[in-house]
Amino acid sequence: MEMNPNYKEEKLSDLGDPIPPPPEVKSLSITFKSKLYWYFLILGYGSAVPWNLILVGLTFFKVHYKALRPEFIFPLIFFAPAIGTKILLITHGNYFPVRAKLIGCFALLSLFSYILILFSKCIADEAASFTLVLIIIFILGMAYEIVQSTINNLAITIGSGSLLKPVVTGKRITGIVMGALMLLCLLLGYDEKHLFPSAMLFFIVGTFTIIGVTFVAYLTLEDPIIIEVIKQPLEAKFLSQTFDQASTILKGHGKDILLTLALTFAVFPGVLIGKLTYSHWQIPVALLLFSFSDALGRILAHFFKVLSSDWVSYMSFLRLLVVGFVCCVYFIKHSVFSKPGFTIANLIVLGFSNGLIINLALRYELDDSYDEEKEDVLVTLNLFSSIGIVVGTLVAQFVFYFIKV
Repeated sequence: MEMNPNYKEEKLSDLGDPIPPPPEVKSLSITFKSKLYWYFLILGYGSAVPWNLILVGLTFFKVHYKALRPEFIFPLIFFAPAIGTKILLITHGNYFPVRAKLIGCFALLSLFSYILILFSKCIADEAASFTLVLIIIFILGMAYEIVQSTINNLAITIGSGSLLKPVVTGKRITGIVMGALMLLCLLLGYDEKHLFPSAMLFFIVGTFTIIGVTFVAYLTLEDPIIIEVIKQPLEAKFLSQTFDQASTILKGHGKDILLTLALTFAVFPGVLIGKLTYSHWQIPVALLLFSFSDALGRILAHFFKVLSSDWVSYMSFLRLLVVGFVCCVYFIKHSVFSKPGFTIANLIVLGFSNGLIINLALRYELDDSYDEEKEDVLVTLNLFSSIGIVVGTLVAQFVFYFIKV
């Protein structure tokens, strides 16, 4: 991928002499471009594994901590450090080497992903076990956010945003693969007696996946061209522009991304997964359907570009109707709303609209930006994404504690 031809050296003026992009990037071979694509596809895939381990792992946790409703608590604890970690990275991330942030945090993710399932089962006292699991999930969430931000900033710096496509594709694949993997693991036995061995196998495979991706991260950062690129302080490069443009982007399509993710996480996984109590198979199947529909929405977004950009805002607000349908499951006593098919249908609509609106909002916001601003716009939109997810998990707590689902 070629460096941004509109690269602005003055962005680093407050940090001393700027480091220009390496000359080799201007004449990259097709082979190297292909290698970069696969590197970032695998990094995107691996970066999403920890969250999907927890999400798909609800198949086990929902039974093990039945009275504590982990489908509501786990997402909140996992994403709680997201905003603070992302802002800290933007303001002070340049003090830490890229290798330490990427490889070090991948190593943390592999270690704590494995001990998460061990602590949940090996500690007899439920309260102590649940507390330790929440601490581990919080650490996982922090390391996850550092890895996500580092990969995104690296992709933006090298390819001016073009390398974000394989990163996002990798994340979408993760949900599908992890859901299918859990279904295979359940073949060991899906009653409560055999559920832990199935979950254990699932987490072991997930852990080794992260270890493999850590090796890919090492190979990526050892490439001579990448070595030249990461001499730049990635986060500090975006510091002033991120906060200066925040209000402008929020008035544009930043609010659409924020609202879309807030509405998604307000009912997913908590409300919708909480309703699936008929069999252990339903949770991984539901997550597979959500991931498929989300990916389909992102793919078909290309065909919706005939609509004006205002329609993106209209659609993000119309998603309130989806949340209304979800609420019907709990507040309207009717046989139709109590069936799992209704819940699955809501999951599909929620996933499709989530992928469609986010992709359209991202495209329109970038189309409205000058070439030299695109990098900063992407970083700011990533920040809004984190805010939307945290807001959504907080709304889910309101649903859990006050509406008593």
